[in-house]
Amino acid sequence: MRSLLFLVLSGILAAQNTEIQEPNTEPPPRLALPKASWEFKEIPAFLGGAFVGLVLHESGHYTMNRVIGTDPYVKRVDGAGIPFFAITYRQNVTPRQEYAIAAAGFWMQHSMAEAILKKYPHVWKDAPTSVKGAFAFHLVTSLIYAYAALAKSGPPERDTMGMASGLNVNERWVGVAVLLPAALDLYRSIHPNTPWATWTSRGVKIGFAFALTK
Repeated sequence: MRSLLFLVLSGILAAQNTEIQEPNTEPPPRLALPKASWEFKEIPAFLGGAFVGLVLHESGHYTMNRVIGTDPYVKRVDGAGIPFFAITYRQNVTPRQEYAIAAAGFWMQHSMAEAILKKYPHVWKDAPTSVKGAFAFHLVTSLIYAYAALAKSGPPERDTMGMASGLNVNERWVGVAVLLPAALDLYRSIHPNTPWATWTSRGVKIGFAFALTK
């Protein structure tokens, strides 16, 4: 009898100490998909930023032409069968002036890239879409000019040919000088905390100006 009473009391105590698990009636959480890194609505802003980069590049040529007094004008050119335009000049220029006019577009482009990387070290992650477009213009344009210089192809008004003619050097060396800072800037945009890439890129860009002392 005592044993039976002991078992009953033990069962009651165990029931009191056991938490009743109620069935979960809440709906399962929805699967959270990662947000797309690119949206169709961002394309106009991206292209707008690239257009700003183009305007800055060409404004460098135009401004230098005006400073030197070469009577600049816009000329239609063709590159790989694609119609485009170039800002050229009517007056005769010295080799040093020819180099300055051709390099001025890259001076503006490089200044833009440095300003972007300084404000947005993680440019692909943190920068507005338009800024990404401007930075992409810098990279793509440098690549196109470098290819044209290394292959020695494209319209005779191309910047790299004017720079090479002004310095009296092989155009392929100018192509390397154009490609190197762009490649380093791309590396900097992916790995911001790399002082060697930052200062090497800036050194090459500064070299574009020091080439005038040649």
